[in-house]
Parts: sequence; C-alpha cells; structure tokens
Amino acid sequence: MSKTLWAAVHGWFANGGGECYVAPVVGQGGLADTLKQLESLDEISIVVAPDLWSEPTERAASQEAAGLIADHCQKTANRIAVLHLPDEAPPGNVAATLGIDSAEARRYATAYYPWIHVQDPADPNAAPLTVPATGHAAGVWARVDQGRGVHKAPANEGLRGVLSLTHELNDTEHRALNDQGVNAIRNFPGSGPLIWGARTLAAPDETEVENSYLNVRRSVNFIRQSLRQNTTWAAFEPNDERLQTSVSAKVTSFLTGLWRRGVLVGTSPEEAFYVVCDATNNPPENCPQGKLLVQIGVALVRPAEFITFQVDQVNERIS
Repeated sequence: MSKTLWAAVHGWFANGGGECYVAPVVGQGGLADTLKQLESLDEISIVVAPDLWSEPTERAASQEAAGLIADHCQKTANRIAVLHLPDEAPPGNVAATLGIDSAEARRYATAYYPWIHVQDPADPNAAPLTVPATGHAAGVWARVDQGRGVHKAPANEGLRGVLSLTHELNDTEHRALNDQGVNAIRNFPGSGPLIWGARTLAAPDETEVENSYLNVRRSVNFIRQSLRQNTTWAAFEPNDERLQTSVSAKVTSFLTGLWRRGVLVGTSPEEAFYVVCDATNNPPENCPQGKLLVQIGVALVRPAEFITFQVDQVNERIS
C-alpha cells in the first residue's frame, strides 16, 4: 500500500468513515476492469482515487483515470467520484485539467483543493507527507451522513488529522474555484482546516442547477437507490390496480419519513413530494409487458451557500 493510499484510508476512518473497499488497479484491463467489478456493489456511494497526480510525468493517465471514474459513477447513478486537482497553482480550466468531458459525468463528480500535510505513518519523526485531501473529505461525508443525513451539505466541517495545507487560498482564488465547482479547503482563525464548498463539477453550467449541489445530487441518488431496492418485491406480483395502489402507498410512506426528517422541503407532505402510480402512467397495454411505472417528484433542501447583508458604520459626533 502506497503512503498516499494509506493516508487516504486513514483520513477516511479518522473523519468518520466506516466500511471501506480498497480496489487495486491490476491486469490488462486496468482501471476499466476494476470499475466494472465495482458496479455490482450497491452499498458503495463514494469513490475516491487518492493516487491521481502522484506521478507528474503521467498527467494524461491521471486525466484518463478521472474521466473513467466519473463515467463509472454516472453509469451506476448511485455514487459520487471524489477527485482532486494537482498539487500546484489552481488551474484556470478545471474541467480540462481533470479530463472529464461528459456533462452527464460531471453531475456525479466533485473535486477538492488544495492538498494537505499529514503525519508519515512509518516514521513519526519524518517530514510530513503531502497528500490529496479526498480520503479525509470522504470521511467527513460519512460523518455528516451519520449525524444529519445525506441532505446536509458536507461543508463548514473540520478535517481531522491534518497538520497544514499546501496552499492558503485567498478570496480571489477561492471565488474562481467555486465558480468551477471545486470545493475549497481553507483555514480560518480559530477553526483549523475546513471544507468550504459543497458543489459538483456540474456547477459551472447554468442549466445544471438541479445537479450543482452535492447534497441534492446525493439525496437523489439515495432516494433512487432506496426505492429500487425496496420495491423488488413487486417484480412477480399480479400487475393490476391493487399492485399500483400498494406500491404507491409504500413509496409515499418512505417519502413521508424523509420529509419528517427534514430531507424534503415543505410544510406538508403534499408540498414536499408527489407520487403517481395509476392508470395515467400505467395504461392497460403496459401490463402484459410486465411494466410498472412510478413517477416521483421531490422538493429537496438546498444549502444556503450565500447570505447577502449590509453593515453600516455610524459616525457619532461628540459635542
């Protein structure tokens, strides 16, 4: 295990992560074969590639790997790629740097910057290691999931086990990264390193509002996966009105529970979601084909990322 990989796994556990799969990239098919093997593991929701950019001479290989990982997450539609930028000055074009050309894949990927310094596992007296923060950030995701839920943006959260950052972002650099969907890690007085962003790489596209926020994207993934897994019982039931009513009731019960936990917006379940599973979207000709369609609409919580206010200074004159 490389020290970079060790640091990512250690950061995952140190920040709240649980079960973890480590998949080596080996064989003729390399990363493509590895990602194909992971498709059958439904419990995976986060994919991290800590060794990206570890070899500066293999930039093209890292770009190809980042693209493959993002495509894998988009194909499965139930996980997010947690990527990182190279450990150098922030790039002008993040999408080009990462090599993720597909707009659809960018909905299922996010990136962090800068890298971090952590303790060397082999020698406490050695110089700190310089590694990407993705394993630590993924652990924060798990911590927030357990404490609040996937609907909570994994931001304004401290990174445990970090000695320092490789680059202290200024506001101008931060703004440029934020506009491209990169999540900054910053030091603030009295706080230590904090994740200060919760966007996907789809954020720069104004038409991708629904896919720009991590908590929204992950909430949709969670709802879709949960419903897929919990409606398998209907596969061999008689396809009639009773089945439609039963499926609709179970989906409604699940979404009502999410609304009560604050995952969905609205003062009532009717404002938070809708479920359609009746003759309007299941015409009689669909029944012999074994098709049962459930249409779902949800109002998801978005982070209050920017709050605008004005501060006035009053000059009191003393006479």
